[in-house]
Amino acid sequence: MKTNWLTLILILLFALRAAAEPPTAGGGDANGISTDFLIEMVIEAFREQSGKEPSAEEIAGVLNRTTVEYLDEGNYALAEPIARRALEFGEERLGAEHPDTLTSRNNLAMAYEAQGRYGEAEPLFRRALETRELVLGPEHPDTLASRNNLALLYQKQGRYGEAEPLYQEILAASKRALGGEHPQTLTTRNNLAALYQAQGRHREAEPIYQETLAARERVLGEDHPDTLMSRNNLAMLYETQGRYREAEPLYQKTLAASEHLLGKDHPSTLNTRNNLAALYEAQGRYGEAEPLLKETLATRERALGEEHPDTLGSLNNLAVLYQAQGRYGEAEPLLQRALETRERMLGPKHPNTLTSRNNLAMLYQTQGRYEKAESLLRRVLETCERKLGEEHPDTLISRNNLALLYQKQGRYGEAEPLLQRTLAVQELRLGDEHSDTLGSRNNLALLYGAQGRYGEAEPLYKRALETSERVLGKSHPDTLNIQFNLILLNIRREKLKTALAGLREMDGRLRRFVDAQLDTTQAEKTRRGWLRSKSNFQDVVHSLALRHPGMETRRLAADVLLGWQHLAGAGEALDARIARESDDPQVREVAEDLAASRARLSHLMNLPRPDPAAIAKGITEEQERLGALEVRLAGFSKEYRKHLEARQVSWQAVRERLPAGSALLLLRAFQPLDFKTGKLGEPRWLAMLIPAEPGEGPAIRLADLGSVSDINAAIIRSDAKGPKAADQQRYASLFGQWDRELAQYERLYLAPDGTLELVPFDSLILPDGRYWVERQTLHRLRAARDLLSADPVGWAKERSDVPIMGAADEKMGTAPGGAFAQPTLIALGGIDYEKFSATGGSRPSSASGSLGVSPTTRLTMNRRLRAERGAFGVLPHTGREVSAIVRQYKRITRQPARAWYGKEADEGRLKTLLSSTAQPPRVLHLATHGFFLEKKSGEGASMTERPMTLGGLALAGANRGMAGELGPDGEDGVLYPLEAQSLNLQGTELVVLSACDTGKGEVDVSDGVYGLTRAFRIAGARNVLMTLWPLNDALAKEFMEDFYCNWLGGEKSARCQGKPLPIAEALRQTRLDWIRSDDEQRRNSMIWAPYVLVE
Repeated sequence: MKTNWLTLILILLFALRAAAEPPTAGGGDANGISTDFLIEMVIEAFREQSGKEPSAEEIAGVLNRTTVEYLDEGNYALAEPIARRALEFGEERLGAEHPDTLTSRNNLAMAYEAQGRYGEAEPLFRRALETRELVLGPEHPDTLASRNNLALLYQKQGRYGEAEPLYQEILAASKRALGGEHPQTLTTRNNLAALYQAQGRHREAEPIYQETLAARERVLGEDHPDTLMSRNNLAMLYETQGRYREAEPLYQKTLAASEHLLGKDHPSTLNTRNNLAALYEAQGRYGEAEPLLKETLATRERALGEEHPDTLGSLNNLAVLYQAQGRYGEAEPLLQRALETRERMLGPKHPNTLTSRNNLAMLYQTQGRYEKAESLLRRVLETCERKLGEEHPDTLISRNNLALLYQKQGRYGEAEPLLQRTLAVQELRLGDEHSDTLGSRNNLALLYGAQGRYGEAEPLYKRALETSERVLGKSHPDTLNIQFNLILLNIRREKLKTALAGLREMDGRLRRFVDAQLDTTQAEKTRRGWLRSKSNFQDVVHSLALRHPGMETRRLAADVLLGWQHLAGAGEALDARIARESDDPQVREVAEDLAASRARLSHLMNLPRPDPAAIAKGITEEQERLGALEVRLAGFSKEYRKHLEARQVSWQAVRERLPAGSALLLLRAFQPLDFKTGKLGEPRWLAMLIPAEPGEGPAIRLADLGSVSDINAAIIRSDAKGPKAADQQRYASLFGQWDRELAQYERLYLAPDGTLELVPFDSLILPDGRYWVERQTLHRLRAARDLLSADPVGWAKERSDVPIMGAADEKMGTAPGGAFAQPTLIALGGIDYEKFSATGGSRPSSASGSLGVSPTTRLTMNRRLRAERGAFGVLPHTGREVSAIVRQYKRITRQPARAWYGKEADEGRLKTLLSSTAQPPRVLHLATHGFFLEKKSGEGASMTERPMTLGGLALAGANRGMAGELGPDGEDGVLYPLEAQSLNLQGTELVVLSACDTGKGEVDVSDGVYGLTRAFRIAGARNVLMTLWPLNDALAKEFMEDFYCNWLGGEKSARCQGKPLPIAEALRQTRLDWIRSDDEQRRNSMIWAPYVLVE
């Protein structure tokens, strides 16, 4: 009977996987596999297949074939013990020189090599080769295979001089013995090309790669593993040469086939995925690269171990990505770990070790740690020159990096010859268009510019820029860097017209690059960091406008400030709207998963931390999940984003939307640049004024208001003469130099930045002793681009009736026969924080809650809140506030309104009524407790916390929710901003947050305040009336009654004008009435000033 080898091997493979705890009698292996158990399995399987006892050769054959199967699928942990037992069995039963024994020895060496254990693999490869040459002859296929394996080992160890003659010898013998297109011959050709690539001999490698790939496709087929390897290698060569457009489709085709044929976790698949990620990183597509690199690293650590060479390669690549993103704190430990392990495992002179040492040195250089960087770079260069040769690409990179360090240290005489020598060799060896060549040309131009040799620097910059635009693309980071350097050179040479043209062009390019990062980067912290890291461009523009205040420089400064202000927030609002309004099932699914993930993250952020490491791990995992969902949602909105990009924000467009007699006042923190030294100064406040009608003055006015630290100190400083004196000093510190200019306008639109977003401008005291609000109307904008938003659709034309929540006993029914089917105002007040609603909102169909929020998650979201804030007390006047507003609203507008009181002011009901399927109300009024918790201290807290989990509002049953209970609807009674931004308030005219501290949040200089106001704006609200500090419950009721009367046009009285006013005017009128009141309490700015309307 003919033996079915395949069946025997499959039986053995299945049995090994199924045997979770195989018998250990007869001696066990370190991996838990009994050596005798393997033999017994083979014998038993053989009996079942052939009905007779197997020979020693047959047993060895099955063991060897099983080893190869595991090697091919990348399961080295199982391949190694089987190979070791096969070798022991062969030496004992067949003899050391038997072909099957030689195969076993070769297989064990391959298992060691695959795990990076080169020292253990080499003697086995050598002995197998020597024996095969003696027994089989020098040109036997098995002998050639052994010689190839030894050469490949040398190559992996960086012993290129020993590997090349072996490859040449094998290739010649293979062609004679097997033919030019035999798979074994093609393998040797592929390996020789890889050796040439490692040596930087790209022109010799490319035709060999191309010919091998074509032959393998012809002989083996397009999806054979060997063919996939050739395609991957050719793509790597193209990437190394900077030919990214040719490399990417090869990588993508290889990865798709490899995942399908070999599996997602196969070493070959991981290799291609890692290479594709490295390509994305080289192209500046960092957001696309990061998840691939993280996935590959995690899989390699799990499958290959933390010290495997491939794992260290992934570790290094992820660190390089972090460095490119400016995440130096995350990059450094990874680089140090990779270097230490490579030095120990591969040796201090291995090419991979040199790469790690170089990367760590460049990180130190970027951080200004020049002494540490220099010692590492010198050591790398010396080793590269000696081991790889003076013209190897890695040697050239090392020389360039050392020269760049010298340049930064002002050691121009040492830097110049290094750069000149490097550039000359790169142009000759790599070509004029290689990315390394472009980098060296840019660096040499940078050196000339630093020395004042502008005439020599300019042609180098221009040549580098033209080539980079063509080869890498106009928005590639390297292209942008070269363009930025050329612009600075032109400014130093007083070629302002050319510099301005370059800055305006770069503005669009840089915005596209950052937009791409925001759309594809998963970590919110990294997205925010991107905006901060690109502020240098804005600093240059504003510094230039202040130094050369001509018409064009001011116009450019205005466009740049307007375009970059709150850039991320605008994108988030767009994504949220798509999530609310789309009918696409995929979008709906992502939106629900997003809400659930936000709730889980809020829960983790507010947990007590008895085990900080475990909590940090959970936060990291959930942030990655949430970030991936946000990226998916952003992907759905790409077409909309393109439409928005076409609507460029410009100062002319903004000015056209300003009413007559008004002006826009923008406040921005910036760092002034010294164009001679290239150094940035301490942050200062920039003020920009854009009048609706410029009159005789310039269309755009600019002023340097002073040091950020000094002005911030003045803002928080008290005055012994009292609060009014302090408010007068605050105004003088900010606007004293501009007071006469500002006084000309009937109304001002303010778009502040950073900490100034938390300043109550209305209550600042003018030089004449009046409050600022007494002189003119002040409109507060989240961002000046909001002036360009289309007017909201008339909500009254298509409304859904939504109830109002309050504390009175009165039942507000639907207005019979009215124009509206349901109320158009939602209000909340007089809440019972000890009771949940008996019924709650409509129960969702899934266990995830009405917004996809897990009940178990919300059960624990408030533990930190309870510990730090304590229980919420009764606010009796908020119920009266809501009741009065409801009656007033119905009487004046003739539109229906309904009130919920006490325990009926329920979180679940609110979420259900403000879901994506319901029409939002005209007004949402929330009178309750607000809170904001400062960031938790402790290791890693600043790295992990999302600021939208630090504030919130207390609703019905909140105290019981904090104690661990849930209402019938699965809600806990606390609404966090992270949850609020998933509400549907699209088109809502006004949200009133009549609660303490609702305007507070984490201040991000690049994108505003992260808190409740931001959340409700993202949810779609047109205007949000928030508060900057705690309120007086009784007086807050009176203030709100007066505000609504002035807004809606109630009966004329001492507290109401008697005619409807726009929202901002109504708020101002209410303030004025209180300022002029006979009641001393009402006149106190601490009572009327905390309310800020964000339009």
